[in-house]
Amino acid sequence: MTKWLTALPWLNYVTLLIAAGIALQFGRSRLVYCCILLALFLPAINQYLSAYPLYFEVRQYFLLLAISWLMLGRDRGFSRINILFSAITWLVIALISWLISTQLVDRAVPLLAPLQQPLASLIPQIGSQISVFEYLFFCLLALIGFGRFMYKCDNNHNALFITLLLIVPLQLTNDAVWMQLILLCLTALYCYAVIKDSFTMAFKDELTTIPSRRALMQYVQTLGRKYTVVMSDIDHFKKFNDTYGHDVGDEVLKLVASKLYKVTGR
Repeated sequence: MTKWLTALPWLNYVTLLIAAGIALQFGRSRLVYCCILLALFLPAINQYLSAYPLYFEVRQYFLLLAISWLMLGRDRGFSRINILFSAITWLVIALISWLISTQLVDRAVPLLAPLQQPLASLIPQIGSQISVFEYLFFCLLALIGFGRFMYKCDNNHNALFITLLLIVPLQLTNDAVWMQLILLCLTALYCYAVIKDSFTMAFKDELTTIPSRRALMQYVQTLGRKYTVVMSDIDHFKKFNDTYGHDVGDEVLKLVASKLYKVTGR
């Protein structure tokens, strides 16, 4: 595996472009931005940043904050106004990252210095490589990300949360092969997330989450020559909507759909 990855140094460039292209085609702007962020780990850029310790330190805070922001936000597409909004947001995050690296860290590290040795003893693998401030900063964002992950668990948020968790190993490793392998896994995850969510959108009703007409037509092709079709309707549903409002009507549709979904035909 190591020899194979070493012989293909261009592989990360190709996989990032493929993942970004697929995400762009399906309007998954957050995953496109993730691919752009991961490009900061490509060998040429990573080597350049390593020569400048401040830039290298700013990058770690910038990536963590940027991915956290993507997790908390939503896909906005690529209209001009949304691209401008995203660009301004990146600049603000970069400024905050620079302030953290140049101002906050210098003030916080002395206060947290007594905890450095216990951290190194508790987690020997990384305790000697990161400061207590960096550790607490990551734990805070990981906790926020986990809360967002639990609030809405879909494939896109899963991919973003895993990216947030793997940013620290990417930052700490100096092994180009491991870095390449993590990037390959993340780009494959992005492609899977886009395809899986697109499948769900195509074959499941967004409101009720039960199989849609497209799923029915696909399922019909698998039936034999004899089968039974049962149709149902909700009596006076329009009157119910007019009386109680469409929001309550949607809840009724969800309730009825959940009851129908439990009918297995046996």
